[in-house]
Amino acid sequence: MGNAKPAPFFVNGTGGQVFTQSTGRTRRYLIEMPTHYNPARPAPVIFGFDGWRDSPENFRRYSRLNETGAAREAIRIYPESINHGWEGAPYAVVRTGEDLAFITQIIDELDRTYNVDRRRIYATGHSNGGGMTAVVACHLPHVFAGVAAVGGAYYDPVNMNCRNEAIPFLIMHGTGDTMMFYHGGYRHNGAHFLDVDHLMSSYIKRNACAFPPRIENIPGGQRHVYACAKEELQLITNSQNHTWNRTPDASQEVWNFLSRQRL
Repeated sequence: MGNAKPAPFFVNGTGGQVFTQSTGRTRRYLIEMPTHYNPARPAPVIFGFDGWRDSPENFRRYSRLNETGAAREAIRIYPESINHGWEGAPYAVVRTGEDLAFITQIIDELDRTYNVDRRRIYATGHSNGGGMTAVVACHLPHVFAGVAAVGGAYYDPVNMNCRNEAIPFLIMHGTGDTMMFYHGGYRHNGAHFLDVDHLMSSYIKRNACAFPPRIENIPGGQRHVYACAKEELQLITNSQNHTWNRTPDASQEVWNFLSRQRL
């Protein structure tokens, strides 16, 4: 835990904002406690990362994690990025590793106040927050039990110099996304972002998955289920634009996938 301070105590079903110091910066995160937290029973933690120029409050609203089983079971954390941009993106102002240090510090702070289940730390996010989810999967597979990204902005650095360890990963992406094209492209003065299939191929290899996947039709899209020797891997595609989907229901899909994962 290092020198992490204890997180503030909030009673069940409540929460608030927390300010802390990390890598010489003042950082902020929101915490929401589950309705059924029991200090005698370890609780999972789910991080929700917002997009570029967004806020943790807005992501908390539209991600609707409080409408899933996470509301009853999980401590929900919505961190705030510096200048509204997470590391790995071309507009990020933090040094490589600063946001990761912030995230691991939050876990340590929570662990000083609450009974945290270290085998059930999860991450999800949208757009730039989906890119940050990929950064977590890349560098912290030994800390996070599973991750899920929706409409992620997968600029090249989010998938570079990764630990060669398997991690459960759910990727949801619209083939009609006109901002972060499914087949990759360039934004922000020529910064390249990855083809979704290219990112998937990295995790097919890391998770020791067979190809091709089994494809199932679901309301609003298709579920691609890989048979993996190490950890679970899924891709959900739909025809929609750059959005946190309601059909398929991103909120339910994310929690259903993550809640069954364990380190």
